[in-house]
Amino acid sequence: MTVFSNPAGLTRLSDQQWVIVTNLFAPSIKFHNHGSIDNNQFAMNGEDGGDAGILTPTTNFYYAKPLSDRWTIGFAFNTPFGISLEYERDWVGRYYTIDASLLNLNLNPGVGFKVNDSLSIGAGINLNYVKLGLSNAIDFGAILGTGSQSMDGLIDLEGDNWAWGFNLGALFTLTEQTRIGIAYRSDIKHTLNGDANFNTPEAAQLLQPLDTNFKLSTSLPESISISLYHQLTPRLAAMTDFRYTRWSRFRELRIVFDNPAQPDAVTPKNWHNTWRIAIGLDYSYSPVWRFQAGFAFDEGAIPDETFDPIIPTPEMIMLSLGALYHYSDTLSLGFGYTHVIPDKQDILMAENGQGTLSGKMDVISNVLGLQLNWYVP
Repeated sequence: MTVFSNPAGLTRLSDQQWVIVTNLFAPSIKFHNHGSIDNNQFAMNGEDGGDAGILTPTTNFYYAKPLSDRWTIGFAFNTPFGISLEYERDWVGRYYTIDASLLNLNLNPGVGFKVNDSLSIGAGINLNYVKLGLSNAIDFGAILGTGSQSMDGLIDLEGDNWAWGFNLGALFTLTEQTRIGIAYRSDIKHTLNGDANFNTPEAAQLLQPLDTNFKLSTSLPESISISLYHQLTPRLAAMTDFRYTRWSRFRELRIVFDNPAQPDAVTPKNWHNTWRIAIGLDYSYSPVWRFQAGFAFDEGAIPDETFDPIIPTPEMIMLSLGALYHYSDTLSLGFGYTHVIPDKQDILMAENGQGTLSGKMDVISNVLGLQLNWYVP
């Protein structure tokens, strides 16, 4: 995994290694309506939307091979970002979103070079794929003047794109017990192209929007992290990591339609940059068993005024436990569990032109992980 987090750390691997990691994300995403209204100031009809969280598995793959005492190559295939949710089709926030999914895959070949016993450096290339799916209702009743919320249609968007970036790293070995790592990941600029399909009620056929193509430009943000590892005792080690991410690149979500009669769909975001801090302990109980525990705090990138049910990721605390079992000299199996405790977040937004959604989001997530490590001397 070091090829993705800090490729300089590849130089610490003495054997060829294969790692497969499977994670199961089990989120609970619930909205509680507190007075949402349409553009005519009438109460928005519909329920709270149920639990929008979807059970989602992911699989990551990592490989590393020392070429000499100084050079080590590596490869990572993983999913750095992603979300998948589905609200009830007639819920109170249907004009904002019904379904939303974001799939992000990253192919990351890298190399590490040991300059001397105190310094290693590394670099990698990231081939990054994004696939986005969005759907929401359209209030044709308000458009036709027959009464708001009386006639709903639907728009489905699906688009994807490949882009590339890079990552750099350095590892400083201060003593046999202490080392410091610095890692940088570049931003990755994506321009997604895809299809926009409209489903219009029969009574609104004269207003039938033509199915068309669309374009959406966005950037995955750059980040820089500083990590510290210290061996407290022969059995116990402590680790900490500080990461700064430039989420302020995400100023708005702008969907540009090829159909000139269809205006751009623009949603302000105005995210802000964030710090994330993580602290962990690694305890070698025996030659066969190792145990880990960790704590992380992420301040959250989304301001109150643009927090919405599409990407409900507020400030959060993460608590983790793990264990590693060495089956043999060449094979080990890891288990992990993370409980995510987000802050409850208010929603008050009126920028999409179809009303004001007011309420509170409750988002809780649990992650189960399984890791297989194969060492080849």
